[in-house]
Amino acid sequence: MKRTIKKGLSIIMAAVICLALLPMTALANERPMDCLIFPNLWRLNDTSFGYHDSDGFLHYMIGFRCFRCFPLTENERRESERQQQEREREREEEQARYQQEQEARRREWEAEQARYRQEQEEQQREWEAEQARIQQEQQREQESTAEFEIENGVLIKYNGAGGNVAIPSGIRSIGDVAFSGDARLTSVIIPNGVTAIGATSFRGCTNLLSITIPASVTTIGSYAFSGHGGSFAIHGVPGSYAETYANANNITFVATGGATTPPTAGNAPNLDSASNADWARDAINEAYTIGLIPDALQSSYRQATTRAEFAALAVTLYENVTGAEITERETFTDTNDINVEKAAAIGVVNGVGDNRFAPNGPLTREQAATMLSRLANAMEKPLAQQSAAFNDNANISSWALEAVGQMQATGIMGGVGNNTFAPKSDYTREQSIVTILRLYNFVK
Repeated sequence: MKRTIKKGLSIIMAAVICLALLPMTALANERPMDCLIFPNLWRLNDTSFGYHDSDGFLHYMIGFRCFRCFPLTENERRESERQQQEREREREEEQARYQQEQEARRREWEAEQARYRQEQEEQQREWEAEQARIQQEQQREQESTAEFEIENGVLIKYNGAGGNVAIPSGIRSIGDVAFSGDARLTSVIIPNGVTAIGATSFRGCTNLLSITIPASVTTIGSYAFSGHGGSFAIHGVPGSYAETYANANNITFVATGGATTPPTAGNAPNLDSASNADWARDAINEAYTIGLIPDALQSSYRQATTRAEFAALAVTLYENVTGAEITERETFTDTNDINVEKAAAIGVVNGVGDNRFAPNGPLTREQAATMLSRLANAMEKPLAQQSAAFNDNANISSWALEAVGQMQATGIMGGVGNNTFAPKSDYTREQSIVTILRLYNFVK
């Protein structure tokens, strides 16, 4: 039994040795096989492989066993190195392409982020400028309201400093004794929409020279203007109740607004060195002679123009040039000024949101440029498109850029020095009148 087992083991060992040595007979006739995992691997047969190491020796493998055989030839070594270098070069090129693509994507992303930040900053600047304008308007309205005590649309008491007074819009009537005994008053402008002037409301205003009464007024109380100065005059629309009242009480009546007779040639009222700059004097006189200056703007030429005042200038120019009164109206919730409604109807002015106009808000230079451009279009005399070329173009709102360029190209509006436009600065009465006159000369 033991002899049989030993004999069987001997036969098995002999068979294993034969199987291990048999493939080596074909080794010299094999050629390299390209392998991605083992680039120097040689295929000997279905179960055996060979590979060469860094010393150039070929190793023969069966399963997990490896036998060192013989070195590669010089040609085989060079070919193997060439293939190795080629693969390395391809990997480096692929890596370089990948890095270039990543760099290009990074640059595009950074440029997009820069554009986005620039747009956000521009929007932020416009929002801040708009908020500043709204705050200024609200402050001016509050200051204006502080001068007047108003209850339910009735002006009860005036507490201002006198001089030239423009009553704010939104008033329906002027109460009894509202201005009575105020000797500081020199002129008063009553806004359109007021229907009644109370008894003795202006009694004893000894220095009052003029009062502008709109066509909406249908009632004037007794002794409303008794005790006025000797040269007192009522300004109003021909055929209105104001003219009837003036004639009945032997008060001088001066026709204004709409298709009225223009003033006679001469200097504009209150035109002195304290109220206007020398550069504007001749233009203001010319505009006054033509009939382009409403009564409300015939004084205090250096003060900021309100949005409602510029609307009055625009309407006066339009009706003067076209020879026709504007009959359409577009209303707002915070004013019933007839000139604002007319200017809005022909597309010269817009609101500030929520169907509000902010009539007492200050007019900015870029707003004036936009309104002048629209006014030219309304008169069917459109201005040629032109880009603005000021050093502070970046400060001009996008909606005003084209209009500012048109004003610069035609000479209707210019800069304020150093080739700057100062788009957010207030626009004064004298500047408004001068540019209205220039537009009048341009379209005529």
